[in-house]
Amino acid sequence: GNITSQVAYGNKKWGLAVGYRYGQCDTKLRTGTQFLTTNSYFIPCRIENKKGFEKRTEADTNSWSFNAFWRPTDSSWIPSISAGVGTTYTGGDFHGYYKRKGIARGNQFASWMVGLQWSDVFMEGNDLGFAVGQSQFATATSNNDSEDGNYVMELWYQFQVTDNIAITPGVFWLSRPWGQYTPDNKSVGVLGGLVQTVFKF
Repeated sequence: GNITSQVAYGNKKWGLAVGYRYGQCDTKLRTGTQFLTTNSYFIPCRIENKKGFEKRTEADTNSWSFNAFWRPTDSSWIPSISAGVGTTYTGGDFHGYYKRKGIARGNQFASWMVGLQWSDVFMEGNDLGFAVGQSQFATATSNNDSEDGNYVMELWYQFQVTDNIAITPGVFWLSRPWGQYTPDNKSVGVLGGLVQTVFKF
């Protein structure tokens, strides 16, 4: 099971929010790299000990997040700014389980993002936005020379066709979706695009 809570304060111009999640064993984590997805997609309740017998891990996770935004009073070259950071800590008795998986004992995961949005770009009602960050990745591995980071970037433009219809084309770039599994001296990035259409009734 999971327990999630959030406390937020603000108005139309700015806002702050702090979130907390407690997860029991066998609950899944959102991940941003193939390495983390393969090895830490859930925190196991039971593992085999050194003698090959199954034992309980008493595992759990504690996740924290902090988010904030600020919006200028009038549309101008100064954009709205939003940002967030998150971290997850795991607890439990694993006796080398994560080391075998390639993740450091007492592992920690992290994520962050910064987004900018300009209003009334080229035409009134149209918005332009850009965001950069890292979706959840392992901050420590059993091989300290390895890195699991993966940068994510997105650029989009929203056309307000009518009061009820908006079309938003966008492009995105993932720098290292395999994370620590990225082959040495290789660049494995992903470039993609999408078009979102929103109808309001």
